[in-house]
Amino acid sequence: MNKGAIVSLSDFRRNALLTACHRKNTERAFRLAYPLALEGNAIAIGIVGACHLVGVEGKPSNAIEAWAWINVAVSSGNEVAAECLPYLEALLAEGDKPKAELRAFDIQHEILGRKSDDASKYKLMSLWWR
Repeated sequence: MNKGAIVSLSDFRRNALLTACHRKNTERAFRLAYPLALEGNAIAIGIVGACHLVGVEGKPSNAIEAWAWINVAVSSGNEVAAECLPYLEALLAEGDKPKAELRAFDIQHEILGRKSDDASKYKLMSLWWR
């Protein structure tokens, strides 16, 4: 396999994800974004959060799950997600913010736990010792 084919495959995944988002095909966008999100892709993490906001996998909208994923996207450097976070916070029911924060911690832990580099291990340990 040549190097150009690898780049094309990556472009194909990215384009398929963008097409699903533009067509508002939430299920497909979620299926494509979720594995990328677990690899730590900040844009994909934000898309997973947006999917939870509108409802995905036959489940209704979930503000806690949406806020958690968007929060992780923000901490991963997604600037668009940072603009959305205050609006999502307003959607949380009274008393739901601690649940959303705990869920965000779990998501961050899952993403960092999949990485093997030393910086990720250090960040994971620092989250655990808080």
